[in-house]
Amino acid sequence: MTGRRSFLRAVAVAAGAAVAGCSGGSGNETNTDGGGGPEPNSGGTGTSTPGSASTTARSGTGAGTDTDVPFPDLTADDPTYREWLPADGEARMGNWAAQNLSRIRSRRNRLPATDYESGMSLVSAGDYFGVAAADMTGAIGTITGPGTVYPGSFDRATVDATLTDSGYEQFDTRGNVAFYRERATAEPARFAVGDAGVVEDQYGTREAFRDRTVVLFETAAGDRQRLHETDERFRRYSNAVGWPLGTTRLIPAGSGMLGSSVQLPENVRQNAAVGQAEHVVDGATVSRVWLLTAADSDLSPAEVRSQVESGAGGNLSADIDLAVRRDGRVVEAAVIRPVENAGGGVDPPRVTLDASVADGSLRLANLAGDTLDLARVTVRVGTDTYDVEGSLAAGELTAVEGIPTDTEDTIRVIYESPSGSGSVTLARVELGSE
Repeated sequence: MTGRRSFLRAVAVAAGAAVAGCSGGSGNETNTDGGGGPEPNSGGTGTSTPGSASTTARSGTGAGTDTDVPFPDLTADDPTYREWLPADGEARMGNWAAQNLSRIRSRRNRLPATDYESGMSLVSAGDYFGVAAADMTGAIGTITGPGTVYPGSFDRATVDATLTDSGYEQFDTRGNVAFYRERATAEPARFAVGDAGVVEDQYGTREAFRDRTVVLFETAAGDRQRLHETDERFRRYSNAVGWPLGTTRLIPAGSGMLGSSVQLPENVRQNAAVGQAEHVVDGATVSRVWLLTAADSDLSPAEVRSQVESGAGGNLSADIDLAVRRDGRVVEAAVIRPVENAGGGVDPPRVTLDASVADGSLRLANLAGDTLDLARVTVRVGTDTYDVEGSLAAGELTAVEGIPTDTEDTIRVIYESPSGSGSVTLARVELGSE
């Protein structure tokens, strides 16, 4: 049985905890990596200004005493990802994270390799559809929603040819949106391709995929109400944080902190809506936790500081600074981590890989996309792992010997990022189902 990519939404939104643990420091966030000019910040969107807010901070001295650590000055792009988010009741996005891929790439030389590769990992979450990582501006990944959204005006003829040549077929159209599915596959991945971008998913029926994706494209076109137009809390949050390196859904009070790299105690989560955004500034990253407290809450910055530390298990290291401020019902915490080894992050592969078993060997075929460095690939059979060597360019086929094929265990072909920050299953073979 042939197996294609295991479309791991958990990977998508772990990336989407918004550049895993990454975030700003002190000083203005300016583009010094050849991105061309000052930071976009139209109308102040996404910029924090202290105003009359009360603040408190802990210096990373390990002493746990209050010192004068100012809340960092953070900037961001306009939150254009919101154009894809339908109002609740239209087609719920579930738990999502939006990665600003253009911004992440422009800060490659300022981010630790682990943070850069985590932030870019959404581009390898699905099959290659004719668009290189360098040409992707953003991605919205979901765990419980309708797959991964890649906004952008892509060359549709190239996308169609790439999908068709790599084993997909068009099964429907709605307006200007074309729908594709893998041919001859029991659980096919699916693509929806329109003028505003591409959506990929692997779950549910093709009819369900089509119907919920139509809602997304109609929302992106402005033909349906958007979440920030109907939800005042989300509008306030997304206006405040903008679109920095990454941002997460505003999680309602009483919910868990799925997708966040800064955990908070239950008593905070029960009484505040929580969102998170990630930044990089001069010499540091910042995880920005944004809390909208209950109207009658008297939660102080000092209490939030204590609770963030408690949520970290008391394990905030001595070199990490924590700044907190309050302005009305909004309380914000900034976890400021120094960057010691910036640069070196590598883009993940954009590839459509097919795996099959024949004549007692595992065969890997690169159907489309980048040349795959097989030194970064591991084959896992049950709990055993096997290394692979060489490289595999688009259109090439290789046989991997020494892999047990007389087993009912699933064979998984896994790519691990050079920094070790994460991995994605590129293909799998379900031998037990034959």
